[in-house]
Amino acid sequence: ANRPVVVAVRLNMSDDPKILGHFMALVGMDSSTVWMNDVGKSQGKDRAFPLSQFQASWATQGNAYVNIK
Repeated sequence: ANRPVVVAVRLNMSDDPKILGHFMALVGMDSSTVWMNDVGKSQGKDRAFPLSQFQASWATQGNAYVNIK
Protein backbone atom coordinates (compact mmCIF):
# COMPACT_ATOMS: atom_id res chain seq x y z
CA ALA A 1 0.00 0.00 0.00
CA ASN A 2 3.10 2.24 -0.22
CA ARG A 3 2.98 3.00 3.51
CA PRO A 4 5.86 2.54 5.94
CA VAL A 5 5.68 -0.10 8.65
CA VAL A 6 7.40 0.63 11.96
CA VAL A 7 9.35 -2.46 13.03
CA ALA A 8 11.19 -3.36 16.22
CA VAL A 9 14.76 -4.45 15.51
CA ARG A 10 18.09 -4.02 17.29
CA LEU A 11 20.64 -1.23 16.86
CA ASN A 12 22.63 -1.63 13.65
CA MET A 13 20.31 -4.51 12.67
CA SER A 14 22.07 -6.79 15.15
CA ASP A 15 20.63 -10.16 16.14
CA ASP A 16 22.45 -10.09 19.50
CA PRO A 17 19.85 -9.89 22.31
CA LYS A 18 22.35 -7.92 24.41
CA ILE A 19 22.16 -5.01 21.92
CA LEU A 20 19.49 -2.40 22.63
CA GLY A 21 16.19 -2.56 20.80
CA HIS A 22 15.39 0.10 18.22
CA PHE A 23 12.48 1.12 16.00
CA MET A 24 12.90 1.79 12.29
CA ALA A 25 10.51 2.41 9.42
CA LEU A 26 10.46 -0.33 6.79
CA VAL A 27 9.89 1.57 3.55
CA GLY A 28 10.58 -1.06 0.88
CA MET A 29 11.69 -4.58 0.21
CA ASP A 30 12.32 -7.16 -2.47
CA SER A 31 13.32 -10.82 -2.33
CA SER A 32 16.79 -10.08 -0.92
CA THR A 33 16.90 -6.53 0.50
CA VAL A 34 14.93 -4.28 2.85
CA TRP A 35 15.12 -0.49 2.88
CA MET A 36 14.73 1.26 6.20
CA ASN A 37 14.47 4.85 7.38
CA ASP A 38 16.24 5.38 10.69
CA VAL A 39 15.61 8.77 12.28
CA GLY A 40 18.33 7.97 14.84
CA LYS A 41 21.07 8.28 12.19
CA SER A 42 22.11 11.41 10.32
CA GLN A 43 22.43 9.31 7.14
CA GLY A 44 19.37 7.21 8.06
CA LYS A 45 17.22 7.53 4.94
CA ASP A 46 16.84 4.50 2.64
CA ARG A 47 19.41 2.33 4.43
CA ALA A 48 19.64 -1.07 2.73
CA PHE A 49 20.04 -4.32 4.66
CA PRO A 50 20.01 -7.94 3.53
CA LEU A 51 16.58 -9.47 4.09
CA SER A 52 18.11 -12.30 6.13
CA GLN A 53 19.84 -9.83 8.49
CA PHE A 54 16.59 -7.91 8.97
CA GLN A 55 14.64 -11.11 9.66
CA ALA A 56 17.17 -12.24 12.30
CA SER A 57 17.15 -8.85 14.06
CA TRP A 58 13.37 -8.51 13.87
CA ALA A 59 12.90 -12.03 15.30
CA THR A 60 14.79 -11.04 18.47
CA GLN A 61 12.06 -8.45 19.05
CA GLY A 62 9.18 -10.89 18.60
CA ASN A 63 8.49 -9.68 15.06
CA ALA A 64 6.76 -6.63 16.54
CA TYR A 65 5.47 -4.00 14.13
CA VAL A 66 3.05 -1.09 13.84
CA ASN A 67 1.15 -0.75 10.58
CA ILE A 68 0.45 2.91 9.79
CA LYS A 69 -2.84 3.47 7.99
